[in-house]
Amino acid sequence: MTSKRLLDRIVTIALALAIAASIGAAAFATSTERARERFTEFYLLNAAGAVAEYPRRLPIGEDATVTLVIVNQERERMSYDVGMAIGGNTSRGINGITLEDGGRWEQLIPFKFAAAGSGQKVDFLLYKSGDVEPYRTLYLLMDIADKP
Repeated sequence: MTSKRLLDRIVTIALALAIAASIGAAAFATSTERARERFTEFYLLNAAGAVAEYPRRLPIGEDATVTLVIVNQERERMSYDVGMAIGGNTSRGINGITLEDGGRWEQLIPFKFAAAGSGQKVDFLLYKSGDVEPYRTLYLLMDIADKP
């Protein structure tokens, strides 16, 4: 009987330790923040607010418009600048866009081409404020026709 009691005590203690370890692991898992990827969403919307069917053909000198969207998922407050490049000419048109984590910014961006041609490129450039190189880049290819 003594060996049976000893075995019962060992099993009981082992079971109690296993339960305590399980509770501790569960508490640790629920209390620690999961690692979340840091990134910035940067995309274009068409006139209808969709991510499709962007302007593709345009008469020379006529404005086209897209909506540019930035969503900060960097887990900290961020400041951005936006530039645009058409025909090799780059300009930073919008500076000092500051967004809290999860913050969203969107704005209509008009643009036009000065020369006719097919497959002309317009680049939309997102910079982290103060950076020289773009953080993200988007582009559209367009066919620009002479006016009749």
